[in-house]
Amino acid sequence: MAIKFPLFPYYYANLHSSFLILESLIDFLKQEDFTGYLEFTSLDSNKKHYLFFEAGNPIKAIISHKKVEVVGISDILHLKNFFLNVVKLPEEELVYWSNLFFNTLLYKDLSTDFTDIVKLINKLKKEQLTGCLEITNNDDNSLSYVYFVGGNILGVAWQRELFRFHRGEGKISSFINKIERATFNIYKMDMGKASEVKNKDEIKAKKLLQYILSYFEKKHSKDFDLVLRKICLKGAHTYPFIDPFSGEFEYKKGDLFIADDINLAEIVDGGDFIINSLFQVYKTSQNEKDEIKDFLKQEDIYLPIFKSLG
Repeated sequence: MAIKFPLFPYYYANLHSSFLILESLIDFLKQEDFTGYLEFTSLDSNKKHYLFFEAGNPIKAIISHKKVEVVGISDILHLKNFFLNVVKLPEEELVYWSNLFFNTLLYKDLSTDFTDIVKLINKLKKEQLTGCLEITNNDDNSLSYVYFVGGNILGVAWQRELFRFHRGEGKISSFINKIERATFNIYKMDMGKASEVKNKDEIKAKKLLQYILSYFEKKHSKDFDLVLRKICLKGAHTYPFIDPFSGEFEYKKGDLFIADDINLAEIVDGGDFIINSLFQVYKTSQNEKDEIKDFLKQEDIYLPIFKSLG
C-alpha cells in the first residue's frame, strides 16, 4: 500500500478536464516559475496522478493507486476525464514530497503493547529518519502519518481530518494522546530507488532532438556542423550544457550525446533554443515543421513540452 499523500491548501481546486486546456495551464505555471505539483484524480478509475514542477518545469510524473509507478510526462498530458488540483510547495520541500512514494519498510507492525509512541518518535529523531511513521489506530483502522526529514518532523496528517497537512510538531500531542491501541510502520525514503527510475521522457527528449539534428544535417550537410556550433556557442550562457567546450553535449553524424546529469527541463529548454535557431537559420516553412512533427508522432518520440514544435 502506498503512503498517503497529505492534503495541502490548493492553489487551484477541482478543475475539470472538460473545461481545461492542460498545455495552456502548464505554460502559465512555467511563466510563474511554479514549484509544486498537479494532482489528477481520474473519474474512470479513481487513480491519482501527480506531476511535479520545479521553477516552472515539469520534472516527474507519478501514478499512485495500488502500486506506485513513474510514468512519462507525455502520459500525463494525454489524460482525459479527470479533476485537477494545483498545489504550491516550498522549494526546499520539493525533493521530499516528489520522492515520498519511494521508500523501504524499516520497521513493520510495531505495537503499542510493546512500543511507547513518544519514545519511538524520539528514537526516529535520533536516527535522523527521512521518511515517515505510519500509525494505524486499532479501534477504527484510521491512519495517521508523521513525516520526517533528517530526524526533524516536517508535519503530521491523519485520516479523521481527511489527511490535512499540519506543518511542524504543534499538532503531535493532540492525536498521540488519543491513541491507546495502535500499530506502527516506519518507512525510510529510498533516494537510491527514486534515482534509479529513469524518466522515460528524458530518453524520448534526447531521441527527439537527435532526430531533428539528423534531419537538418542530412538536408544541409555542407554547413550544418558550423551552424550548430555557432548556435551552441550563442546559447551557452543561458543553457550551459550545450556549450561545445562543456563536454555535456555533442552531436556527430546522427549520434547525440547529452550527459546523464542534465535533467529533462534543461534538455527541453536547451533543445528548444537549438530547434528554434535551426528553423530561423534554414527558414523552415510551417509545412515542413508540420511534417517533422507528424514523423515524431508516428515514431512516438513527440513531446508537447517542446514549444518550438508548436
